[in-house]
Amino acid sequence: MSNKTIIKKVLAYVTKKNELMVFTHTNFPEAGVQVPAGTVEEDEEPSEAVLREIYEESGVKGVRIIELLGIYQYNMTPYRDEIQERYVYSVY
Repeated sequence: MSNKTIIKKVLAYVTKKNELMVFTHTNFPEAGVQVPAGTVEEDEEPSEAVLREIYEESGVKGVRIIELLGIYQYNMTPYRDEIQERYVYSVY
């Protein structure tokens, strides 16, 4: 049995009308088109982290969380020896 580190992550599906916010990361274009996402910091709630990540990656403020769509775990092997616990939010 593996003792992989569990890292909390957030993903934001930010919508306005019929549009979804996506971007290509300037420093990592090989990552492709993506939605705002990132790591939950220590002593931070996932709901706080998702709003912070949206602002850091897009400069957009004043959005609100519609709902938590789900939580799932993703095994990062073979890239890293970690499990990501991903919190997925719908944001408007």
